[in-house]
Amino acid sequence: LEDALGIALPGVEILDVGAMQEGEDRYEVLRGMNLARVTGFEPDEAQHAKLETSKRGEDQYLPYFLGSGDTQTFYVARYPGCSSLYRADSKTIDPFTSIGTSETGNFTVTETMEVQTRRLDDIAECPAPDFIKLDVQGAELDILRHGIGTLESALVVESEVEFIPLYENQPLFGDMQVFMREQGLLLH
Repeated sequence: LEDALGIALPGVEILDVGAMQEGEDRYEVLRGMNLARVTGFEPDEAQHAKLETSKRGEDQYLPYFLGSGDTQTFYVARYPGCSSLYRADSKTIDPFTSIGTSETGNFTVTETMEVQTRRLDDIAECPAPDFIKLDVQGAELDILRHGIGTLESALVVESEVEFIPLYENQPLFGDMQVFMREQGLLLH
């Protein structure tokens, strides 16, 4: 297309919050054609190190916890992808024995730590994104509420959201849907 039109194709600014890699690199095709730059947030040290070794060109991965800008408790789970700023809700999760909060479950909290969160709108290194992906185990809406300025440039937001609370007091689908509608974004 670039050759046919004789113009350079515009790049896509991707903001990936909860950038832990699981399986294939979801942006590989765009990155391989130099059509995307990724700014990712991943505070887990081991996962952040993996991302740093796979980055390309101007990609950047920042080790920040995003949220309200306050100090919060981070619940480290046995399986890193289940760690969260929210405590796992055992009443909901435990009936699913393979992922529960029991000793061998994915959501088992192995430690807690106090972390300083940063507001998305306060991150100077973050370019205006075209596409935002959020997968942060219940804290997605907290991040967006403190990232309204960053959200303004986004054409598409892909967010994990729950219909039932996997984590205590986490915002659910209805909360996210109302917020997004207030920001002028519609469910697609």
